[in-house]
Amino acid sequence: MSSPEVARFEHLADATGLTVTVFGDFSIDAYWDLRPDSQQVSVETGLPVREVRGQRYTLGGAGNVLCNLHTMGVGRLKAVGVCGLDPFGARMLQEFASMDVDVTGYQVLDDHWQTLVYAKPYVGTQEESRIDFGSFGELPEAATSSIIDALEAAAVGDPSAAGEHAEVGVDVVGELVDVL
Repeated sequence: MSSPEVARFEHLADATGLTVTVFGDFSIDAYWDLRPDSQQVSVETGLPVREVRGQRYTLGGAGNVLCNLHTMGVGRLKAVGVCGLDPFGARMLQEFASMDVDVTGYQVLDDHWQTLVYAKPYVGTQEESRIDFGSFGELPEAATSSIIDALEAAAVGDPSAAGEHAEVGVDVVGELVDVL
């Protein structure tokens, strides 16, 4: 890498001093390990039962970004987004808490909004058809307003420390407002 390219990334050498706000579609990736040798048949439907012998859940979507930043040692992480008031939303909040993510700008919406989940059933190492959960509609207006407020607060941050980055952040928030 040339000197200007190296200089551009030097601030990452000490990530503990950084505060990063992540905005986006946060989701849960669900991995279900299915028993390939199950012989059970459902009494209710007469169809074969697909038994889950193991399961694990990780953050997906924008949550992947949070995980990577946490692994890099970023000092303070903030999440701006939404999830549903459901078991997957609760799991998402647990994952955030395990990384000490600031969720001040994150919203848990009522029963009409579902957390985004990408369930990936596996038989051995073969991934089968994914099952998607989640809201496919528009965010409620109040949620959109709260997200915009959280993004504006993140963009401005501490004006004495942010300098030109605050101005860039506010411009980006303006563009996002147009999209939302």
